[in-house]
Amino acid sequence: MAAQLEQIISQLLVPDSNAIAAATAQLKEVSKDPAIVPALCQILSTSENNTMRQYAATILRQKIERNWTRLDNDVKNGIRTICLQVLQSHVTREVRNSVTAVVCVVTKHEFNAWPELLNFITAACYSDNMPAKELGLYVLGEVSEAVGIEMEPHFTSLFQLYASCLAHQGNPEVLHLTCVAMGQLVPYLGSSHAQQFGVLLPHAINAIKILLGADEEKACTSFELFDALLECEVAIIVPHLASLLTLCLDVTKNTTLDDGTRVKFMTFLSWLVSTKKKALQKLQLVTTILDVIIPVMACPDRDEDEDTSQHPGSFAGSVLDTLALHLPSDKLVPILYKNYILPLVSSGQPLERKAGLTALAVVAEGTCEYMLEHMMQECLKLAGNGLSDGAPEVRNAALYALGQFAEHFQPDIVKYSNEILPILCQKIADEMSTQSGALTRTYYALESFCENMGEKIVPYLPDLVEKLVVMIAHSPTVHGKELAISALGAVSNAAEE
Repeated sequence: MAAQLEQIISQLLVPDSNAIAAATAQLKEVSKDPAIVPALCQILSTSENNTMRQYAATILRQKIERNWTRLDNDVKNGIRTICLQVLQSHVTREVRNSVTAVVCVVTKHEFNAWPELLNFITAACYSDNMPAKELGLYVLGEVSEAVGIEMEPHFTSLFQLYASCLAHQGNPEVLHLTCVAMGQLVPYLGSSHAQQFGVLLPHAINAIKILLGADEEKACTSFELFDALLECEVAIIVPHLASLLTLCLDVTKNTTLDDGTRVKFMTFLSWLVSTKKKALQKLQLVTTILDVIIPVMACPDRDEDEDTSQHPGSFAGSVLDTLALHLPSDKLVPILYKNYILPLVSSGQPLERKAGLTALAVVAEGTCEYMLEHMMQECLKLAGNGLSDGAPEVRNAALYALGQFAEHFQPDIVKYSNEILPILCQKIADEMSTQSGALTRTYYALESFCENMGEKIVPYLPDLVEKLVVMIAHSPTVHGKELAISALGAVSNAAEE
């Protein structure tokens, strides 16, 4: 049957839809014969065509996934033996991956009945031959994901294996595969293994630093080890908090790295702030964080039609927002305002003035009670000054800040209606011919302000409605009309309430 199967598989690989359809029908028919499993094993072990072997392994995996318990012991033993033989025969990466997938199916059924597999993995991982070491680590990672808690009796020896592999600082692939394999065991560690595993973390952090200079993508997938720890076993990382924070901040401020890489590490930084806020304060690391993320907020804006979710400058604001939401306002705001916001808004650089106002805006929600009590007038003054700035990006940030204040400084901010509403209406008129972010920000501020005024909006209704109707009628862009209609709806709703 092996020769017949090879012929069928070869037809599946040709660029002819009719041939593929006919071969698929043939394969479906021969799949009913129990002899197909030994035949696939024969192709896997003897074919000189790597694509043929890869395809045979894929079909074998699908076949045994559903029928493993029905196979004779001799057939099962043959599959195990051939898989290990093929993995040791210097096959291509594609064949390796397909055969490893077969191995994982087998281990899901009877991992403990296959000691030869763990012996093979261990020997490969300790080998001085780097390709063999990489193979062993890859298989270890895949098998660990497949069997999970069944690895627990071997944890101590595996931790020793990880330590040995993490010492190979000159081989980025070994470091990457080791971190990936470690990450697969995190959900099953528990308190009994926390200390042993924790000893490995400084070496894993160092491995990621090396990978950042060699392969950013692999550095990011390796760092998922710490994502898993933060989700499942956060206590393990507490002793390494300062080192992790330093790593995240170094990546955050490194402009030579891809935006996506920087944002990934900033995301972890946000999670650290939200889950270990007391530890960060105890270690006096809040200022260290601000020293990095505030300058990142001063980087140039993306084009307005670009996605800003992966932009470090935008995401730095999210980190600051997280700080404001989780840290005591009386500890954060005075430092932030005096040491960062005031110097920035007084800067001769427009991007720094923008960053200062943006920082003021993003902390408004998390620190609103403190700011209302101690510094609302100062905040409004800074935003008001920003509205008349010569740089459009600064005016835009001032409008954003004003919108945030309007949303979160209720009801106190309503008493400034006489000053704020005329400014916003004039800004809309000034920006009417554009589709810029300033126009969107202005309408955002107007809507936020009006939505919370309630009956106090009544004296302003005639003028507001008149101006918005004019905007709807005369705005040269569809976007401008949409914004004006939305604002008119907000004004109407506020009046009804």
